[in-house]
Amino acid sequence: MQTAPAFTARGDTMIHRCCAMLTCMVVFIPCDMRAEEMKLGVVVTQKLNMRAQPNTQGAVVAELPLGMKIAILSGHVGDWREIGAVIDNATKTGWVREKFIAEVSRTPPNSPPEAGPKAPRYTSPFSISNSDLDCKEDYISGGYSSCDYTVTVEYNGDRDVEGTFSVSCDVEARMEHRDDLLPSRRSFQGYSTLYVSSGYGSTTVDVTLRPGFSLEPLLRVKVTDTQCRYDR
Repeated sequence: MQTAPAFTARGDTMIHRCCAMLTCMVVFIPCDMRAEEMKLGVVVTQKLNMRAQPNTQGAVVAELPLGMKIAILSGHVGDWREIGAVIDNATKTGWVREKFIAEVSRTPPNSPPEAGPKAPRYTSPFSISNSDLDCKEDYISGGYSSCDYTVTVEYNGDRDVEGTFSVSCDVEARMEHRDDLLPSRRSFQGYSTLYVSSGYGSTTVDVTLRPGFSLEPLLRVKVTDTQCRYDR
């Protein structure tokens, strides 16, 4: 079994540099970016346990909320990454699963953001990790007959949570037929079962998007909102 590398005085210096970098991100003050081995990151799940060792048996050092800025250190054991975070005005280090954090680019704050779809909303402690829209062509009408929308939902909660959950997703889609003055908005629902073990589980929810009655073919479909919830 691999053990976590010891944290040295050099690691302390790296953490302090990263904290200074995080501060500069907030107030937009130029700072020393020489610590190339250091990466900035963010928590991408609702609640993330930072542990003392790179395994689920390690003591929980802190619970990190969604969107918290962190320092991604060089430590890497399997799918665990060593990170640093400022908690209660003190720097703490620990280990987290790599899939629950994301690297943040060092784009200058005055740069315009890239255009992209709105992130779907979530209901704690769930998050929508992925979605896919696949529309079926109707060769007779020359448009679409219906669309299959697949939502991947993850649960990341307390480690002692075990069991089965019912998951439902509400989806709103904009559907445009030929010669429509205004696209119609329709709501749909999908259901699935989520199995959770040691506080984590993942499942897919399939939602069929069907247009309302129209003599004109369906030409465009866009999902505008997705919300998922659970019931135990």
